[in-house]
Amino acid sequence: MVRVALLASILLFGLPVLAETDDADWGDDQDEFGFADTPDLDPSDQPTLSALQLKGFFRSRAGFWLNRLDDDPVSTLRQSLDLDGLYKGAWWRVVIGGHVEYDGAYELDEARYDDATLASYRARYFPREQYLSMQLKHVDLKVGRQTVAWGEGDVFSPLDIVNPRDLREPGLADLDDIRLSILATQLGILSPYGRFELIATHEGYFGEQPSPLSEYSPLANVLRANEQAAAFLDDRTLKYKHSQSRYDLDSGNILARWLLKSEGIDLGLYYGWLRDRQGVVVLPDGFEQLDVLLNAGLSADALAGFPTSIDLELDHRRYSLTGASMAFVTGSFVAKSEWLVEFGKPYNTGRTSPSIPTIGIDTMTVLTGMAGVTYSGFGDTILSFEAQQSYPLSGGAHALFPVSALQTAARVSRTYLRERLQLDIAATAIGLGAQYGWLTRGGLAYELVDALKLTALYVHYGAGTASTIGPFDGFKTHDQVWLQIRWDFQIL
Repeated sequence: MVRVALLASILLFGLPVLAETDDADWGDDQDEFGFADTPDLDPSDQPTLSALQLKGFFRSRAGFWLNRLDDDPVSTLRQSLDLDGLYKGAWWRVVIGGHVEYDGAYELDEARYDDATLASYRARYFPREQYLSMQLKHVDLKVGRQTVAWGEGDVFSPLDIVNPRDLREPGLADLDDIRLSILATQLGILSPYGRFELIATHEGYFGEQPSPLSEYSPLANVLRANEQAAAFLDDRTLKYKHSQSRYDLDSGNILARWLLKSEGIDLGLYYGWLRDRQGVVVLPDGFEQLDVLLNAGLSADALAGFPTSIDLELDHRRYSLTGASMAFVTGSFVAKSEWLVEFGKPYNTGRTSPSIPTIGIDTMTVLTGMAGVTYSGFGDTILSFEAQQSYPLSGGAHALFPVSALQTAARVSRTYLRERLQLDIAATAIGLGAQYGWLTRGGLAYELVDALKLTALYVHYGAGTASTIGPFDGFKTHDQVWLQIRWDFQIL
């Protein structure tokens, strides 16, 4: 612990000394050419920006499991490409974007992974924003695939309810990558009393979860904790199947927000009639009986009659919510908060002591509050802290996941070398004593040249000690280091 604290002190306070030594006398030397007055330019001679723009970025990353260097060292070899096109007219615009990725780590030992894991992680395409927007004075309309950020929180934002999330790698994805686009129609009306937004989503897309038996699945670690269950699952595929049809008319959401921005303060009111993004697990008929059969000591041959592919149904039941947000600035501080009440929200009940979990479904009314503060009064250093907790007003008993656990997150960010080098240290804890798990990460990002950035990242997971399933349950050998290079480019 002393070594870690010493290293953090050197990084935070030693690097700026180098930067100040290089830059302290910058600009004092005489310019042999001098600084002459710049002649006036005729605006008609300036180049006109093209109505068509095409840009994107390429990322290449390599990651290694620190706890598995002798057995399975490579955690990721992902290559990804993002492209965004824009064509705009006087009062309208068209945006088309997409993301493709391929992770070669899943080719190194393909037999280690079930089909659902390979389908989730090896090669994917995700549409980004793809929409037509029109703006007429105080009214704007947007139709198509959209990404909309609601709420005020950075790490915790319970009111950020528009878009599904990519949760395949908890704690690892960039914040910009977590939100996934969704097919929707958005109407915005601007008035002296604020901005009103009405959004109707047109698809039942609930995001990306770790496949049931993947490295990042808490459920996988619960199932594999029993030797008989682990042996039963070794040559089988478990995959999630959504109860709702993706493009069924009843699968979408109706969302509304009123937002008032004034000097130094933002206020918002929210309403949602929506389907539960996480979903509740519905076990297949007879699945719970496996517990009896496995504990009876039946051999793998005796269980060979069970199907090799098993669907775990995710039912995204409908509920409603209402909430409010606030953010205000005073000096170097930014304070923010979110409050909401969710009515009839579904959740899983159960226990994890048997080899096969016992799972049921119930509903609750729950109050959730989030508060955060950011301080930027240290020059090149930004400090932030957020906390969130839920309080069941009715229901919530025997929850399979920790419904009312306190969640906290802290972050320190500091820049050096004229902001070309950035250090980020962040931590997240679930539970007052982190009994449901924790995550710490530290990264250095250096801009080698314009539009070319190199990032090094270290991530440590804590599995937690509680009997209730937490988000990092079983993450005992998941510590990683990453190296990533990113190249941003513009074609048009």
